[in-house]
Amino acid sequence: MGGAHKGGNLLEESTSVARAFRELTTRVWPFMAPQRGRIIVGTLCILVSLSLSLIYPQIIRIIIDQGIEASDASQIQNWSYLLLAVLFLDLPANYFRAYLFDGAARRTSLGVASAVQTNLLKQEIGFFDEENTAELSARTLGDTQQIGQLFSLVIPDGIRFGLLALCAVPLMVYTTPILSIVVIGVVPLLALMTSLLGRFLQVRQSTETRQNALLGTVNLETLKAIRTIRAFSRESIEHARLDENIGQTVRVGDFRARAYAMLEALGAFSAEAGIVIGIWLGGSLIVSGRITSGELVTFIIYAGLVVRSFRNISVVSGQIMRIHGATDRLFYLLKRSPLRPESGVLCPETAQGEIEMRGIFFNYPSRPEVPILQGLNLRIPAGQFLAVAGPSGMGKSTIGNLIVRFYDPNRGEVLFDGHNLRELDTEWLRRQVVLVQQDPSIFSRSIEGNVRFGSEDADPESVHAALTQVNAHEFINRQGNGMKTELGDHGITLSGGQRQRLAIARALLRRPRVLILDEATSALDSETESWIKSALKDLDYKPTVIMVAHRLSTIVDADRVILIQDGVVKASGTHEELAAGSEDYKNLFSSQFVDAASS
Repeated sequence: MGGAHKGGNLLEESTSVARAFRELTTRVWPFMAPQRGRIIVGTLCILVSLSLSLIYPQIIRIIIDQGIEASDASQIQNWSYLLLAVLFLDLPANYFRAYLFDGAARRTSLGVASAVQTNLLKQEIGFFDEENTAELSARTLGDTQQIGQLFSLVIPDGIRFGLLALCAVPLMVYTTPILSIVVIGVVPLLALMTSLLGRFLQVRQSTETRQNALLGTVNLETLKAIRTIRAFSRESIEHARLDENIGQTVRVGDFRARAYAMLEALGAFSAEAGIVIGIWLGGSLIVSGRITSGELVTFIIYAGLVVRSFRNISVVSGQIMRIHGATDRLFYLLKRSPLRPESGVLCPETAQGEIEMRGIFFNYPSRPEVPILQGLNLRIPAGQFLAVAGPSGMGKSTIGNLIVRFYDPNRGEVLFDGHNLRELDTEWLRRQVVLVQQDPSIFSRSIEGNVRFGSEDADPESVHAALTQVNAHEFINRQGNGMKTELGDHGITLSGGQRQRLAIARALLRRPRVLILDEATSALDSETESWIKSALKDLDYKPTVIMVAHRLSTIVDADRVILIQDGVVKASGTHEELAAGSEDYKNLFSSQFVDAASS
C-alpha cells in the first residue's frame, strides 16, 4: 500500500509539473510565436549536439578495444581524429543553441512586459488607488525575467536532457544490460526528490516573489522621498527599515536555497553512488570475461549521461514549478479586465464645453464606506469661469475627476454638451477636457518634451505661446540648455511653482474646451497666478474653466462661485452674492480665504 501511495504521489507530481508547463506555454505562446524560427533552429542544434554526445562513447569503446587492447596505433590515431571532429562539431552546435534560445527568451520576456504595461494602462483609475505602483513596476519588469529564464534555460535543458535520457538509456542497456539495472535503480530516487522539491517550490516561490516586490517598493520609496527623509533626519531609521526588509528577503530566499541544495547534494550522491557500484560490478565482469574494458568505459559514459539527464530533468521540473508560482500574479495583471470599461464610441463633430451633473452620488472604490458626493446637481455653461470652494474632503477635486471620467458616479449622470460621458469616446473626451492637478506629473525628459506631451505635433510658435501664457520663459531662459534642458525624476530640479506652470502650459497647448485647474496654481505667487488668469481671459477662444479655489483673488474674478459642502452644492453665485447671503460661505471666507489673502 505504501509503495502504491508513493507511486501515486509521483504520478500526481509529474502531472502537476506537466500541467504547470502546459499553462506556462499556453500563456506565453502569443509572445513566443514570433520567435518560432529561432526556437526551431535552436532545437535542431540541440539534436545535432545530442547525436554527437551519443556517438562519442562508441568511438571511445572502439579506441580501447580495437586500439589499446590490440596494441594497434593506427586504430587509435584514426578513431581519435574522428573523436576530435565530433568534439569540434559540437562546439558550434552548442553556441548557436545558446545564442538562439537566449535571443528568443529576451524578445519573448520583453514582449510580455510590454503587453502587461499596455494592459495596466487600460485599467480604471480605481485600480491604481488600491495597488502599489512600485510593486506593479517590479512585477512588470522583474517577473518577466522569469519568462526569459523559461526560454533561455528551462525549455532548452528540458528538450536536451529529456531526449538524452530517452536515447542514452537504450544504448546503455545495449552495452551492458546487467550493469544498467544499477543505474536505472537511481531514477525513482531522483523522481521522489523532484516530487518533494516541486511542491515546496510552488508555494515558496510565490512568497519570495511577493517579498522581492516589497523590497523593491521600500527601496524605490526611500529614493523618491530622499529630500523628506533628509529634512526629517530619518536616514538611519529608513536604512534600518530597508535592512529589515532585506533580512526578511534573505530568510525567505533561504528556504528555496535549501531545497535546491538538498536536491543537488542528494542527486550528486545517488548518481555517483550508482556509477561507483557499476564500476565495482563491471570490474568483476571484466575479470570473468563477460564484458570488455571498452564496454565498461562506454557504459560508464552512458551511465553518466543518463544520471546527469535525470538530475537535470528533476531540476527543470523544479524550475517549472518555481516559474509557474512566480508568474501567476504577472499573468493575472496581463489578463485583468477593467472593472469600468471605457466603451463609449460617440465622437461629436463639434464641442462647446457645457458641463452638467445630475443627481451625482459617488464614493471612491478604495473607500466605499466614505460618501463623497450625495446627490450633487451642477450645470456649467460653456465658456464660464467657475470657482469651486469648500472645506477639505468635501468633493471639490472629485468634480474634476468625474468630468474627465477617471471614475463613473455610483448614481446619476455627467453630461458634456448634453451627451452622457459613458456614451462618448474617452479619447475624444480627453482631447476636449484637460485636468491639471496640484502635484502634476513631470517626466524625465526635456522641458520641451514635457510641454509637448500629448501635443507632439504642435508647431514651435504654439509651444512658445503656451509658455508665454504661464510666464515660464523667465525661468526656462536661466536653464543651461533652455527648452532642451533635461529634467530629473518628476522634475526634481524645478520648484513646485515651475512644475505647475509647465503643466498648465501643456494643458493650454491642447486648446481644450474645458480646462480644470485643481489647486493647479497653489505653488504660484499671486503675481504669476494673476498673469495666468489674464492669459486665460485673453485666449483666442473661450474655454470653460473650472478652478478649485485657494485664493481670494480667484473667487473675486470668477464668473460664478459654488460652495461644495456635505456632498452637494450648498451655495452658488458671484463672490459678492455669496458673501452677502450665505452664512456657510461667509464662515469659509473668513477662515480660509482671509488667511490665504494675507499669506
